[in-house]
Amino acid sequence: SGDVAWLGLAGAGFTDLANRLEQQLGFKHTKVSSDSITTVEGALGGGDGTVVLIGTGSFIESRHSGNNRHIGGWGYQLGDECGGAWLGRKLLQTVLYVHDGLLPPSDLTRAVFERFSRTPNRIVRFAQKATPGEMAGFAPEIAKGYEKGDPVAREIMSASVRLLCERLDAVDALSAPPLYLVGGLAGVYLPLLPERYKQLYQPAKGDALAGALSLARKRFVSDRKEAAL
Repeated sequence: SGDVAWLGLAGAGFTDLANRLEQQLGFKHTKVSSDSITTVEGALGGGDGTVVLIGTGSFIESRHSGNNRHIGGWGYQLGDECGGAWLGRKLLQTVLYVHDGLLPPSDLTRAVFERFSRTPNRIVRFAQKATPGEMAGFAPEIAKGYEKGDPVAREIMSASVRLLCERLDAVDALSAPPLYLVGGLAGVYLPLLPERYKQLYQPAKGDALAGALSLARKRFVSDRKEAAL
């Protein structure tokens, strides 16, 4: 009817952005939430299951018989393991390890080091100022390197898959099927998962927009129906 809005925005849970927007937007009923909430609702379609979002950042949420478990979504500096920005940070860290003689070089580390004019301080300055999206820009190169057998890319991705499986175990994903992988790197990780998790995989039932619509209907439309009784 045009008087209801539900917005799922990245970072809305960490600032007063949600409250300010709810007060400023000109809708009769407005709710601003983290985009993780709308993503999960859209993927599950109101049902049970486990959602893994792996894009620039990452999080995992399982829903089973009314019980929810959430892991991650804290930003790549402190978490967001397996996400694109986290992968980029791991790659730059490895390039510096190679420079210090702690690890052997690879085609991938050589290419990245050349991009920064073989100057470690440029890598440090970039990392200090880079946005999550800029840091995640290295993720496609890591994925390509993995496919080509680059040892550094292989180690980064293998370690990342191990972390992902640890988190899936922590939310007991095997007891909360189906498993939905969403986000820009979902297609990279799905083939790398152990068979026990691949067997649980299903395409998401909807996207974050579908989730926002579903939540708005549940929150506001049902409230109006009850008020009319």
